[in-house]
Parts: sequence; structure tokens; C-alpha cells
Amino acid sequence: MNLKQCDNFNYAADQYAVQYLYEKERKEFKDWISTGHLKEQLSWKERITYHYRSKPNPNQHEFFEAQAIKIYQDEKHLFALVGFRHIDDIMEKETTIQNQLKQALDETRLSNEIISAIAKSYCSIYRIDVQKDFFEEVSNDSEIHKLTGNRGCASEKLYQLCDTMVAPEYRPLIRPFLDVSTLSTRLKTEECISTEYRMCDGSWHRMIFIVKNGMSLGM
Repeated sequence: MNLKQCDNFNYAADQYAVQYLYEKERKEFKDWISTGHLKEQLSWKERITYHYRSKPNPNQHEFFEAQAIKIYQDEKHLFALVGFRHIDDIMEKETTIQNQLKQALDETRLSNEIISAIAKSYCSIYRIDVQKDFFEEVSNDSEIHKLTGNRGCASEKLYQLCDTMVAPEYRPLIRPFLDVSTLSTRLKTEECISTEYRMCDGSWHRMIFIVKNGMSLGM
């Protein structure tokens, strides 16, 4: 196909669109496959593709891919090969994958909403890797939980919180509770452990460790 002079091709493409494509699909298809557009695109690309939907053919195929490949180009001419193939099987796989991703996203969103609702009872939440003695702070000021970027050594962080926020008379009780090195043993037969204590401002708080892959702490 010579893309410089090919009025018959444009006419054939127009007739194809009228006969096989739904009305709302026709203009975009004709704009893409026009010799002017193909020449413009293939002047700097070797290959271009376009996906579209047609009326079902006798084999019940309705999703197609058009592909144009540059064959030869000189100062005056540009020759290209245009081909078509049905991609119903590919679209079916993509639809399945998209549905699976949507389901996973919905489940994750629901899980976050549930966690957020529960976590509103806590002023601070930390995710702790007991084996590595590492923590990551989790935001609990919105409907969707996310990591805040505050992270580091879990033991140091927990003892710091104890020594600065817990009332002095309760620190001897709380420090052993915060011992990360013994958490695995203490939680071996329990899904969670908790304790109550008084803060420096006189308010009462509850601290809880919950087993969840790594470890979670709510204060």
C-alpha cells in the first residue's frame, strides 16, 4: 500500500467501518486507519496498533487488533502493510485478570476500612517485625490506613515511648511488657496480649500486641 496516493484504501476502510462497526466506534477507527494518519505515525515509527470492537462476525469474534507496519520509506513515498486479527481470547484473559484485580482491591479496601474502624480506639499503631526488632508506624487519622514513613528499631522506640509518656510509677510494669525479645514466647499460645497503664497526663490507656504475620501494636 502506497500511503501517498491511496484514495481507494480510505474508501474501503470507510465502507468496512459502516458495515461492521457500531456507529459510536466508526469515527475513531476511520481516523486511525486513514492514510494521512498512518503516514504521519509511520514516518517516525516502525509499527503501530489499534484495538477496536466490531459487530460479531459469523465466528462470533468482535474484538480486533489492526496493525500497520512500515515496509519502505524514501523522500517521496511510504509503503506499509496493514493487517487485522481477532483478539477475543486475549480480551477474555484481560477481563478475567481485571476482575480478579478488582476483587482483590475490594477485599483490601474492605480490610482497610475494618482495620481503620477498630484502630480509631488507639492513638498510635505500629507494625513490628519481631525477628528483626523493626517497627513501622501506621497512620490512623483517615479511613485508609497507610505507613507514615516513621520506622526504626522497635525496642528503642517502645522504650522511648514508655520513658516519656507513661507515668513513672507504671514504667516498671510496662517495660517488661514492651520487651520485643520475649514477644514470640508470650504470644505463642495467644492471639493478643494487653495491659492498662496511666499516662503522665493522668489519662488511662491500654496497650495491645496482636499477632498478624509480623506483629501489630496499638496504644
